[in-house]
Amino acid sequence: MYIRHHREHLLDQAVIRFIEMNPRFFKRYHEQTDPSEKLLKLINKGEGQKLEFKSTLRMNLHTSKPDKRIEHAVTKTIVAYLNSNGGHLLVGVCDDKTILGIEEDNFQNNDKFNLHFTNLIGRSIGNEFLPYIDSELVNVQGRFVLRVDCSPSDIPVFLKEGDKEEFYIRSAAATIEISGRKLIEYIDRRFRT
Repeated sequence: MYIRHHREHLLDQAVIRFIEMNPRFFKRYHEQTDPSEKLLKLINKGEGQKLEFKSTLRMNLHTSKPDKRIEHAVTKTIVAYLNSNGGHLLVGVCDDKTILGIEEDNFQNNDKFNLHFTNLIGRSIGNEFLPYIDSELVNVQGRFVLRVDCSPSDIPVFLKEGDKEEFYIRSAAATIEISGRKLIEYIDRRFRT
């Protein structure tokens, strides 16, 4: 019909009408092309077993100074996800779902932020676990949020804290350190080959 009668507008209208009447067929494409919308939906779900918010990567908002305890809180959450069933960490989002953005960490630019994050993972967790950690900066409402997606690891992951190694898991909406007999039992059960 298009070739014979040059009825381009009829075909256009039919396609547009089909899309409007069947939005569920096109939803997945829309979500893939708009990461900020996808991230906002994730934030609106709120924290839970597979989702954790951290206001900053390194900056203590009360003292306005970098704080190793803040970095430790971020890395222990990542380790817990790797040792459990995976999950998502959003850095730059408060517990009340307010988007602060990574700008609060006062890095010169996003590249410096990404480099610091990668170095932190390498130093505290180990570069061998980078394939289980997928991270990206997403612009949401004019601020950048670090989205960290963690897949379950095939081997136990320990957090290096000085000369000490710590083992964390995710339980409900909490990150829990386990040691001793419980650690041995968990590793035997979770990482059984």
